[in-house]
Amino acid sequence: MHNKVDFGQGLEVAEVDEMRSELREVRQASRVYIIVAVFAIVAVVGLIFGFQIAKLQQSNSQADAVLSHAVAEREDANQSDCRLSSVGIDDKWMEKFGVSAALRLSEAPAAVKDQSSKDEDYRLNRNLPSFSFPIKSSWLDMERLIRLRTGELLLRFQPRLAIVIDDWGHDWAAAQDFLDLDIPFTAAVLPYRTKTDETISKLRQKGLEIILHLPMEPQNPNIEIGEGAITTDLNENEIRAKVEDALRAVDGAVGVNNHMGSKATSDPKVMQAVFDVFIDSDLYFIDSWTAPTSVAGQMAWERGIPTATNQAFLDHYDDVEKVKSQLERLIRLARRDGQALGIGHVRPQTYRALVEMKPRFKEAGVVLVPASKVVSARPVVETID
Repeated sequence: MHNKVDFGQGLEVAEVDEMRSELREVRQASRVYIIVAVFAIVAVVGLIFGFQIAKLQQSNSQADAVLSHAVAEREDANQSDCRLSSVGIDDKWMEKFGVSAALRLSEAPAAVKDQSSKDEDYRLNRNLPSFSFPIKSSWLDMERLIRLRTGELLLRFQPRLAIVIDDWGHDWAAAQDFLDLDIPFTAAVLPYRTKTDETISKLRQKGLEIILHLPMEPQNPNIEIGEGAITTDLNENEIRAKVEDALRAVDGAVGVNNHMGSKATSDPKVMQAVFDVFIDSDLYFIDSWTAPTSVAGQMAWERGIPTATNQAFLDHYDDVEKVKSQLERLIRLARRDGQALGIGHVRPQTYRALVEMKPRFKEAGVVLVPASKVVSARPVVETID
């Protein structure tokens, strides 16, 4: 009996040792399988991510090429097709840049009279560009992404639309409606107007972006410009002083766009003096594009000043549906190019159109942003001596 028990115990010990050995082998095999699986997953994810980055970079390069070609076409068009006659603008040039033929001067109605009697007649300048100045650095530049503040990362990959509302500073009936509008528009404030200071205070309370709406000389000498205007008969020192004074009057402005100015923005000497004030500042410039001969946006870009160009005046017509049509055009441009910018005014039909279009912006996947989010500067290449 004793020997039998010993024999049985010996078998049990041997079986346990064998089971332990098998378990060790299983664990070792499992580790190998897990390591192989992890490496395989990492490799597949890396390949997919690399492919996506390469695809996006290729798209970015193609976009740069298209934009560069568009700039070249614009320069050619400005030299040949963009000479306005007293009747209208060349149809082929308008079609090239996406401007509706219905906006030809010969078909434009009388200017809106309720609030624009002192404004420049924008019917003379309907050939607005369908592009902004190109951004040379890649959207996937990690250094740029790292420096982004919270909430900005997603905007780099979503179509962005900036709306600038001009002519703040007067006692407009629609002003309070715009102040209550839950849209991050940029307010362009005129200096030295009766409501300038009060308007700035209210805009700040709403957290809205403010820029200086700088009065500049129009082609029509009969149009009243207003106090502090930049005119072509001023010398460089006088221009710089007026710009500095206007910036002080619109305290807190982060940028500038031109009010009227079809003549002044077409004069390189005038714009050179204006942009001298931008040196060592974080100001950006928006070319309102009130004339096809404007050199303002191009000069700002060449000097490395963050800039963008107006692509559509929203409210040339006193009609909500036409304003909405212009906003639809901007949505298409934003989805095609990644961003777009348009200019409206403190008018009831503009306010109503924006309210009615809010669901449409969301449906189209377009993010409304302040103008500072769509301006771009020419890259500055630093050299080491």
